[in-house]
Amino acid sequence: SRLMDLGQIAFENQDFEAALKIFQYVEKEFPNTPNYFIAKRYIIQTREEQVKREYPVDPNKIHLLIEEYQALTKNAGGNN
Repeated sequence: SRLMDLGQIAFENQDFEAALKIFQYVEKEFPNTPNYFIAKRYIIQTREEQVKREYPVDPNKIHLLIEEYQALTKNAGGNN
């Protein structure tokens, strides 16, 4: 949970590279914990923020985000 807190601080401070690394680490190292799906959601949100700040917007990255959101919803059972 400390890593999640650190990742959230990095995200809030718009240090998206650091936030992404932290959340990916949690996703990889702690797959059987409640933080797993939270980390996956933050990974997608972090990538979304990165895409929002790029100009010109890359349509391929938007399609990838849509696919990631759909996969997360499917894997979480649609309840989270």
